[in-house]
Amino acid sequence: MFDYHRWRGTRRRQVYTALRAWGAWMLLPYWQPQVEGLENLPLEGPLVLVANHPTLMDPFLVAAIVPRRLDFLVRHEVLRIPILGPLIARAGGVVIGPGRSGVKEALARLREGRPIALFPEAHQTHTLELQPFRGGAAMLAVRSGAPVVPLGLSGLHWLSTARGAYVEGGRIRARFGLPLYAQPDETPEGFGERLRLALEELITHHPPAPPRKHWRFRLAQALWVPTTWLIFRVADWWNPNNRR
Repeated sequence: MFDYHRWRGTRRRQVYTALRAWGAWMLLPYWQPQVEGLENLPLEGPLVLVANHPTLMDPFLVAAIVPRRLDFLVRHEVLRIPILGPLIARAGGVVIGPGRSGVKEALARLREGRPIALFPEAHQTHTLELQPFRGGAAMLAVRSGAPVVPLGLSGLHWLSTARGAYVEGGRIRARFGLPLYAQPDETPEGFGERLRLALEELITHHPPAPPRKHWRFRLAQALWVPTTWLIFRVADWWNPNNRR
């Protein structure tokens, strides 16, 4: 008998695996990450991974360096982005927005032992200064009891600026912090402040070092420069006020 839910789960795993492989082969040689603290990441069981959000490319980078399949929380507006939106939906993203029970769905997946990833600033910031957090990460931590691992991404905003002509290549830093747990009777607001302080400590303010220009970098550069130039032109035409 045909099991639709099992088939859909298989398709989502396949799409996610393909996107992760693409990021590993085409993004990591271009944005060459120095990864620290990966041992702080639980390799099984529920997990909430929380990162700052300097650029639009952050989810692809995080998926490429984390050795677990992640379910990303995404804003409902993201689904309207051509190509990117349908891919995120097919990869199993949890959609947050009006009329959607995204938080309930995320809690259900955590109870199943699946990892959730999110960017509490909600929008790409193009800066290392943390912007105000939405309450999703703290709420999930308090209501689920799952460990929350902060991830500080540094250097990306120099390579993909708000009004740059294209995405540049370089070295970046990804630092995983120690897991945080909500304390008994701790409020989401209190946990959110602890999380914010932990994330701030993981972000470094030094410009990225020049990339190692091996053949894989050259290949990725040949792809990323014209592709992102075209995407940015279309984005600027579609939404002149967009902070890409």
